[in-house]
Amino acid sequence: KFLIATTPRGRRHWTYEVFHPDSKECWPNSKLIEATTYDNAPNLGKAFIHRMDSTHAGDLHKQEVLGMFVDFQGQVYSGFINKPFPEGNLIAGEAAIPRNKDEVYSGMDFGYRHPEARVWSFINLSGQLILSQEYKDGEKLVNEHIATMKKMPYFEVDTLCDPSNPQMIAEHNHEAGDTAIFGKASRVTPLGEDETLKGLHWKMRMHSMLNSMFATKRVLVSAACPQLIDEFLTLEWAD
Repeated sequence: KFLIATTPRGRRHWTYEVFHPDSKECWPNSKLIEATTYDNAPNLGKAFIHRMDSTHAGDLHKQEVLGMFVDFQGQVYSGFINKPFPEGNLIAGEAAIPRNKDEVYSGMDFGYRHPEARVWSFINLSGQLILSQEYKDGEKLVNEHIATMKKMPYFEVDTLCDPSNPQMIAEHNHEAGDTAIFGKASRVTPLGEDETLKGLHWKMRMHSMLNSMFATKRVLVSAACPQLIDEFLTLEWAD
């Protein structure tokens, strides 16, 4: 037997799946006891409770003060459902594999201290965008990244890169050898100092569009992309 005391972390968190009676995966021998901050008023004091009420609103208040499991308002991809299609956005098996390499798209974000990441995708016969394969690793040299990616299917497909740094692109193409596949990503909005705000607005529109596509099941993610799935589940807007 064991006891866990914690603040809820949303309906996508493992504590909801394991302990909440509305969850299909709820453990049969477990019991969830819910309590609010107000229930502990004698120990916390009026000043603390007033501060919590005045600094938390909406879903954040429901979660932090009322102790409710909610889809936290700061989550960037709240439309992503971590369940198999058609109920959610996950797919596996042959449905997550492209028919041929000519229909595969690839995008990459350079990195060293921050991980270098690459995602392969394709559009299936139903018009859904399938994120089918991922690569993500940090603190490695370009030749090490390329050596690992060369062992993966569809390494040789054309890839759009961000940031579109000519030196980084040239270095990746040099290490790729005969398969010079890395190219400059076109930018709708340049992200120079004078364009920072426009860039943020563009980024928010892209997040909103992807969120909508998740909600309508127009974007599905292969179970072979665990790091990408974790990103969709945990990425939150900064305060």
